[in-house]
Amino acid sequence: MTHLSRYTCEEAFRRLDDYLDRELSTEEMTLVHEHLDICAGCAREFNFEASVLRGVREKLRQIDLPDSLQFSAEPDAISDAGITNQTLYEVDRSQFIRSTYDRAIEALNAVNEEITTLVHKAWGRR
Repeated sequence: MTHLSRYTCEEAFRRLDDYLDRELSTEEMTLVHEHLDICAGCAREFNFEASVLRGVREKLRQIDLPDSLQFSAEPDAISDAGITNQTLYEVDRSQFIRSTYDRAIEALNAVNEEITTLVHKAWGRR
């Protein structure tokens, strides 16, 4: 990528998720921020995605995990997957104790279902 003094809508939009997660370099964060300051369309999209993210975070705080999911080994599985820069869906199941992996996947799937529900609610779908 060549150095740009300003992002286009496409360039800013491609980086929006990473911007929300604060996973961009300082320069990229600045360029996306500057674009959002001057582009009403991208700012609306950012505000929508930020509101969905806030809703997801709030919903996650309200989820009561079943006792079977509140086991100390599942964060290890998620953490170990992160070390290899893979999602839990991408790692080889044989790298973990089967029950640990299954609990972690079950927890992840439950969160994904909640996120899907929130997105559908935000879009007016049921």
